[in-house]
Amino acid sequence: MIRSITDNDWPVILDIQAAVYPDITPETETVLRSKLTLGPQTCLALTDQQNCVVGYCLAHPWSRDPAGLHTIYPTIVAAATYFTSMIWLLHLSTQVNDSVVRL
Repeated sequence: MIRSITDNDWPVILDIQAAVYPDITPETETVLRSKLTLGPQTCLALTDQQNCVVGYCLAHPWSRDPAGLHTIYPTIVAAATYFTSMIWLLHLSTQVNDSVVRL
C-alpha cells in the first residue's frame, strides 16, 4: 500500500536510508522532514500487509538545479519558481537470510 508519511515512519525511513546507502553519510531526519514540508502530496511511504514501512518516496519541488543532499530548502512561495520536474527517490529493501537486499 502507498500512503502519506506519518511521524511514526521516520525511524524506519532512516534505517532504510542507512541500509540502502551505506557509502554516504545519511541525511538527517530534519533534512528528510523538510522535503515532506515542500512536497506533502508527493512524499509517500510504501507499506506491507501489516502496514510496516518497506520503502519511501521523497519527491519535492526545488528552485535550484540540481537538488542536493543534506540541504534544507526554503519553502517555495511562488509556483513560478518551481522547476517542472521533481526528484523521486524510492528506497526499497527487504530482508533475505538476515541480509539487506537493495532493490
